[in-house]
Amino acid sequence: MKGFISLFVIAFAMLQSVFAQDVVNEGVSYYLPKTAFKFRILVEKTSFTPGEYAEYASRYLKQSDAVLTPKTVYKILDIKMQAIGVPDQTKHFTTKVGPKLNIQKVYVNENGILASINTEPVINKEEGMFVPALKSAPLNPRDYMNEDILAAGSKAKMAQLCAEEIYTIRSSRNDLTRGTAETMPKDGEQLRLMLASLNTQEKALRQLFEGVTVTDTTEHVVTVMADAQTTGQLAFRFSDAFGMTTADDFSGSPYYLSVTDLHQTPEDTRTEKEKIVQKDDPGLYINVPGKAHVVLFNANKTVKEMDVFYPQFGRVEALNASLFNRKIMTSFQLNQITGKTMRLESQEVGK
Repeated sequence: MKGFISLFVIAFAMLQSVFAQDVVNEGVSYYLPKTAFKFRILVEKTSFTPGEYAEYASRYLKQSDAVLTPKTVYKILDIKMQAIGVPDQTKHFTTKVGPKLNIQKVYVNENGILASINTEPVINKEEGMFVPALKSAPLNPRDYMNEDILAAGSKAKMAQLCAEEIYTIRSSRNDLTRGTAETMPKDGEQLRLMLASLNTQEKALRQLFEGVTVTDTTEHVVTVMADAQTTGQLAFRFSDAFGMTTADDFSGSPYYLSVTDLHQTPEDTRTEKEKIVQKDDPGLYINVPGKAHVVLFNANKTVKEMDVFYPQFGRVEALNASLFNRKIMTSFQLNQITGKTMRLESQEVGK
């Protein structure tokens, strides 16, 4: 029982950290949302640094393709598109307080968007930020140089001795794998460790000729919003040479957002009388969103697309005061992205 109570307290504390709850003794201000789009862009940066002895690779290692100039390139690995709710500054309301109204609890989220009335809200789960994998420490070739290499008087001589050491390492590895080494390991595990050590030594010394390639992956988050239809609103720019660039940096190729009204807003079936704001108006409003077709595209192709409920293309409706009179307990939850009613329940008080 104690464990249950502790979990309840923790869960309630977590809920309170996300939503502000007001016990209604006076009016509570809130916003209805409009829909924006969050793009999570996974970008891979690949940097190449030439080896210190790259110019000697052809002479000593017979490698004619050694690269002598550094290079950095960027590539988009993935793009995720997610609809999110942001406060609509044109839809700012305040709940009313009165002896005839049964509004006991009002929940708004961290952005001030109405989440629920008289019941706990639904917590929107958002995907966590990308966490790059841990990378091993880079090899330092000088940790694997013998005394003769370190004592060499010129860069060319050091390159020659490093190449000779690489060939010696390869010969030792061949002897181990063929079973002809002067000192053979006692068992398979020792053989594995010896081969791994030789491979690391060779890799470190080869870096001096072949260079080093380092890959880093980062996530960039971009939020874009369109209040009206658009056939090509700039979302972000990306360059193979510089990665994500600013909107006014034309070195980056543009990615555009297109938003099309599908004209699918539900018909308003209320009578003219029901549309009139009543004397005991509770000040509670909901969105009746339309639908939109949303596309992210660049010069070459469509990258992402989806159909979403879109409050910018819908209308706002006031909830009738009769839902909140003292004889009825009405509770409802709103979708915090669209402002659309998710659940609405009414029950006579005392039942």
